[in-house]
Amino acid sequence: MNLRELEYFKAVTEQHSFTKAAEQLYVSQPCVTAAVNRLEEFLGVQLLERNKKEKAVHVTPQGALFLARVDNILSEIDEAIVEVRNYNSSNIHFGLPPIIGAYLFPSMFAYIRKRYPHVQFKVTEYGSRITTELLQEGKLDLGIIGQADQESISDLHSVLLYEDHLNVCVPDTHPLATRESISIAELKHEHFIVLTEAYVHHEQLMLACGTYGFKPNIVFESDEIQTVKSMVASGAGISLIVSMAVKNMPGLVAIPLEDPLPFYIYLCWKEGHHLSQDCLSMIECMRQLPLQGA
Repeated sequence: MNLRELEYFKAVTEQHSFTKAAEQLYVSQPCVTAAVNRLEEFLGVQLLERNKKEKAVHVTPQGALFLARVDNILSEIDEAIVEVRNYNSSNIHFGLPPIIGAYLFPSMFAYIRKRYPHVQFKVTEYGSRITTELLQEGKLDLGIIGQADQESISDLHSVLLYEDHLNVCVPDTHPLATRESISIAELKHEHFIVLTEAYVHHEQLMLACGTYGFKPNIVFESDEIQTVKSMVASGAGISLIVSMAVKNMPGLVAIPLEDPLPFYIYLCWKEGHHLSQDCLSMIECMRQLPLQGA
């Protein structure tokens, strides 16, 4: 039994045909048939049932049991190949939300580059929800995400980098613009301009309003923080936006909440996911980031 026989067997189960499997693998059909026959002979069981009348191939109960193991074996081998090839890699696939990418990451990157000028970053920008999923699936080396709380995240290691808070953002012509602080309860009849559910902001807004017994009147949603801010500045509504993203924007006033809504920013990586030496160095470097007052 060898790796190629396992790959051929899996291809036949996916295509339900020796001929189609051979086409997928760019080999001859007799080559695939012979490989599966050798595998069955080695195991002493029939893995596939050939139905000549239907011209189809079906997996036997023993074949289904074996296939589940084969899937795991081939996946493990693929991961091992990637890990070995990337062991000394200076390329780090990094994920983060656009808000953090625009307002926090530039200073972080400058700090890192001074200490590790050889490291190259490939950055993928999505909201915290999608970034978390990509980390859990092992599709990112490292990621920075925002959270509404300090609870641990399934399958991820995390390090708290920075703590911010959400402000109520209104146009400078709004009656509330002169307030020094405000309660969520006072926003019951306002129109909200919000980020989509891919962002923690959306969850925090829904939870905060729910605490005061009302559902926010959302009139506009966007994946772009700049669009949300511009819409608010134009007078289309108000929003809840993390403090770092609302500094010094013309036409916009940020009002602190009387009961603050925290926004925690974490560096995360997948449990059990192999990290190159440069990734490990990045984690230690980012633990020491001087982000206070960012």
